[in-house]
Amino acid sequence: MTQNLPPWAWSKSLGAAAWPLLCAACFAAYAFFPDRFPAQTSTTLMLLMAAEIPALAIGLAYAAALAEATVAARLKMFFLCIGTLALVAVLQLGLKFDFLVVAPMLLWVLVPNVIELWQERDDRMLASRQAAAVIEDRMHLFALLPTLVCVGVLLAIGTLLLLGGISIASGSDLIGRLTQAVDSADPALFALIGSAYLLLGAASAAHVHRPVFLRDRKRLLDRPWLLKATLRK
Repeated sequence: MTQNLPPWAWSKSLGAAAWPLLCAACFAAYAFFPDRFPAQTSTTLMLLMAAEIPALAIGLAYAAALAEATVAARLKMFFLCIGTLALVAVLQLGLKFDFLVVAPMLLWVLVPNVIELWQERDDRMLASRQAAAVIEDRMHLFALLPTLVCVGVLLAIGTLLLLGGISIASGSDLIGRLTQAVDSADPALFALIGSAYLLLGAASAAHVHRPVFLRDRKRLLDRPWLLKATLRK
């Protein structure tokens, strides 16, 4: 019950959301002010977003390991899962990747998880469920991509039809102006997609420390209409 929750619940929410919020702010800053960043920033941001795929798998391993009783058992479970994932990746992809590029990204994800696994928690099962819920929300965002693409295409078609009708009625070339605006847009604005993804991740990380989650263990995106949007049964 919420009356039995510790008084630091909201500070935990803020702490959990701090890092993804900072990252989201960096992505947004680059989107609007790309000239103020080093030339290789766009490549770095793309690599970080690409690293999100293995990070999700590592996050699931981390969540499972949190439920173990001892540090040794947690580390054993974690590295057993990571080793299995690495073996599957090598069997599927072979060695057709640059290890010097991949290694820093993996270390960036692995090291904080290993440090966290050394810490003792009063409720291991709760900690495991919190970590799993955050990862499940992030995976749900990927599952929503087809729906978001379809909605985007429909909105684009509707916008073109509307502008076409207004252009015919008013004698202006609104579609031409829209085309010019799109052509002149800075590609750095795509970083806003990463920023939005990180903002939702921050909201999810904060949610798992809220009283409503501590009561029912339901993740932030566990909503009937969102589940329907992913075409799940």
